[in-house]
Amino acid sequence: MLRLMGVSATLEPKEGRLYLVDVTNGNVAKGEFREVLPNQRLSYTFGWNSKDTSVPAGSTLVEIDLTPKDLGTTVKFTHSGLPETALKEHAEGWNHYCEQLCQSAAGKDPGVDPWVKFAAVE
Repeated sequence: MLRLMGVSATLEPKEGRLYLVDVTNGNVAKGEFREVLPNQRLSYTFGWNSKDTSVPAGSTLVEIDLTPKDLGTTVKFTHSGLPETALKEHAEGWNHYCEQLCQSAAGKDPGVDPWVKFAAVE
């Protein structure tokens, strides 16, 4: 997970268990896993663990379906339940992280995520 998104994570990939990812040193996504079918389907609730957000923790649903195709895999990604005011920024975010996934799947190192805010070293 951290090769694609986030600086730290606590993931318990079983139905009803915790999904917690610190995406960019302070922007923490939180939810719970709904479905975990290895190599087929992953779904989890999603939102931001912050009081000042239009997408509170666990308020939306992310669904990822994997289907074998020729010599590869088709990935269908759906994020539902977002308020209209959050659509643009979440589309930009998921497009960014899907690009990281594509690079990794092609055997390339996506490198350090340019969106990560680095904490100052004292």
